[in-house]
Amino acid sequence: MEISEDILTYDEQITLELRKLYKSFGYTPYKMSRFEEYELYARNKAFLPSGDILTFTGISGKLMALRPDVTLSIVKNAISDGKLKKLYYNENIYRSDGIEYKEQMQVGLECIGELDAAKVNEVLKLAQQSLDIIADGRKTHLDILHTGKEAEKNDLTYYDDLTFQGYIEGIPVKVLSGGRYDELLRKFGKKGGAIGFAVYLDLLEKHDLAEAGTGSGVLSVALPKGRLGEKAYEIFRLSGYECPEINRESRKLVFENPEKSIRYFWVKPLDVAVYVERGAADIGVVGKDILLENSTDVYELLDLGIGKCTMCVAAGKGRIPERPEKTLSVATKFPNIARNHYANQGCEIDVIKLNGSIELAPLLGLSDVVVDIVETGKTLLENNMEPIEKIADISARLISNKASYKFNRHKIDKLCKKIAANLCS
Repeated sequence: MEISEDILTYDEQITLELRKLYKSFGYTPYKMSRFEEYELYARNKAFLPSGDILTFTGISGKLMALRPDVTLSIVKNAISDGKLKKLYYNENIYRSDGIEYKEQMQVGLECIGELDAAKVNEVLKLAQQSLDIIADGRKTHLDILHTGKEAEKNDLTYYDDLTFQGYIEGIPVKVLSGGRYDELLRKFGKKGGAIGFAVYLDLLEKHDLAEAGTGSGVLSVALPKGRLGEKAYEIFRLSGYECPEINRESRKLVFENPEKSIRYFWVKPLDVAVYVERGAADIGVVGKDILLENSTDVYELLDLGIGKCTMCVAAGKGRIPERPEKTLSVATKFPNIARNHYANQGCEIDVIKLNGSIELAPLLGLSDVVVDIVETGKTLLENNMEPIEKIADISARLISNKASYKFNRHKIDKLCKKIAANLCS
C-alpha cells in the first residue's frame, strides 16, 4: 500500500525515508516505553547532556522519569551475548534546554556487539546517507573526529574514541550526532562494542530548508557595542574588511559593504555569542569571560589581543581564607566560572550571584572572597583587597558558528589569516 506524500507531514516523510534506508541494511525496529525508572538516569547522569530529568511517581510508588535519552534504554535492555544487534528507532526524548523542558524528535540507529571496521564504516556511510536524504540537494558535511580534540565538544558525554556530527547548509546547528560508546556498554556489563547516531527531526522543522541558506555569500559579523567593538572593527578595517558606513552618525545597527562581502551589526556584548551560536551571525567578537561562563557551542578562532584583563579570586588584604575548613562563600558575576574553578580543586563553595560592586561583598561580610575580572587592580587596591588566585587570562576572541565554518571555511580562514597577519605586523 502506497501512502500519498500530501497525507504525511514533513517529519513523517523524512522518518519513512530513513526507516527504509536502515531496514535495507538489515536494521530492525526497536520500540521502548516513554519512561524508565529514575534510577537508570540517576546512576548515569555523567552520560547525559544535562542533569535535568523530568520525573513523576508511578502507581507503584516508584520514581519514574520521562526518557531524556534513547541509547541508555537500549544498552540497558540489550542481551549480553556479544552477538551483533542492528537496531533503529523513531522516538521522542524529553530534555531541558536550560530554560524549559522540551519534547525532541529523533530517528537513529545503534549497532551493538561484535563490531569490526566494516560495521563502523557501514554506520558512517548510513550517517552520510541520512544527511543526504534530509538535505534534499543541499550541501552536507559529516565531521568525523576523535574525542580529546579541542576543536569539538559532543552533546553526549558517553561517546568515546570515534565521534561524528552532521551539518546541512542553511541550518546553523548540527542535525546529526553520533559515535562509539564502548565504555558505556562495559559500564552495564555488556560484551562487545557499540556505535550509533541520532537525527534531530525537530531541528528540521524549526529551520525551513526551502528558505535557509547562505544567500548572498556575505559574512555577517556580530560586534559588541562600546569601546571593545570599536577596537575590534578597527582590526577588521586594517585587515581589508572596511565598511565606511559604520563610522557615520546614525541609529543604524546593520552596516554592509557588498564589495568586501562583509556585514557588521552591533549587539550588546553578552549577546554576541548567542547571535553566533544560533546562526544569526557567521562570526563575532566576544570576551573570553563570556565564553567561559556560558560554555557557548562555537569555534574559537583567534585571540584578538584586545580587552586584556584577568579573571581572579580576590580577598581582603591579610584575610586570605583557609580552606577546606568550611564552605567558602564566593561573590561573583560569574557563578559558573567560580564553580568550575573550585570544583577542579575539590572545594565546596556557596556562590552569591551579584550584578555589581562585587568588592563590597567581603568588606561587609557577605562573602569570603570574590571572583571577578581584574584589569588594573586599582579598584581592589582602593578597597583594601588583593588578587590571591589567577583563574584565566581574558581578552577578546574571534568566534564562528560551527555550521557556518563548515560551509564557509575558505572565506573565514582567509579573513582569519589577514587579521592574524595584521596583528603580528
